Amino acid sequence: MKPLSLTLEAFGPYLDRVEIDFSSLNSAGLFLISGATGGGKTTLLDGMCMALFGKSTGGRRKFSDMRSLAAPPERVTEVTFEFSLGETAYRFSRARWFQKKRGSDELAVRERHECYRRENGAWTLVEAGASENIRKRAEDLLSLTAEQFSQVIVLPQGEFLKLLRANSREKEAILKTLFQADLWSRLTDALRARAAKALAALDTARTKRGERLAAAGAESADGLEQSIEALKKEQETARAALSAAQKETELQTAALDRATRAEALRREQDAARARRDEAARRLAEAA
Repeated sequence: MKPLSLTLEAFGPYLDRVEIDFSSLNSAGLFLISGATGGGKTTLLDGMCMALFGKSTGGRRKFSDMRSLAAPPERVTEVTFEFSLGETAYRFSRARWFQKKRGSDELAVRERHECYRRENGAWTLVEAGASENIRKRAEDLLSLTAEQFSQVIVLPQGEFLKLLRANSREKEAILKTLFQADLWSRLTDALRARAAKALAALDTARTKRGERLAAAGAESADGLEQSIEALKKEQETARAALSAAQKETELQTAALDRATRAEALRREQDAARARRDEAARRLAEAA
């Protein structure tokens, strides 16, 4: 992101219209905004942030708070910020003024919030309406919220002075505050808690495995696997023996059936002989 221009009117200490052209400074790569205390240096940064997000740096003031106290009611408070992203230029503009209500001397607040993109040498309106719509457009373009923009792009003046004068430990604390490093500390703590929970679950699983191995009479998982393989072989041997026994039983049953039928046939033959002998005896007696 490269600033191209900033226009302020009735904004903070800038009552009259002020236009700042950054384009001639960008070629240097680095430039300094300097001036006396209270001269309005921070207001320039507030203007950029206000045009984009509708908030000052740090989010302490709203657009309505930035109206110059010296501005008469008819004066329009306006901020316009132009910048480039890659090869594309954008313009974010906000305005606030008072207007008499129809048929009354009562003043009503009016606001204008717009976003433009430069296309073919002309500015094309891409978003207008509610302040939140323009804020969302800025967040989508920059991939930053107002708070992140203030922390990453703009260092608040007071905090930067503290940073210059601080020792190593104090600088670390200031940088943690500026860049919300406590978020990463919380994330680290959460990851450590998850790791501890995972290790505890692993220890529990190992304990249960040891108990089950002991119950199975094995010293290790490999030993248990060998025992299982041996049991499988014993099971196969038992199944083969059972199959052979079943076949032997079937053969014995068949032999028994044949013997039973033969015995029955023998008895029938004996009975037939007895009846024949009895018939022959009676025939002889009758003769």
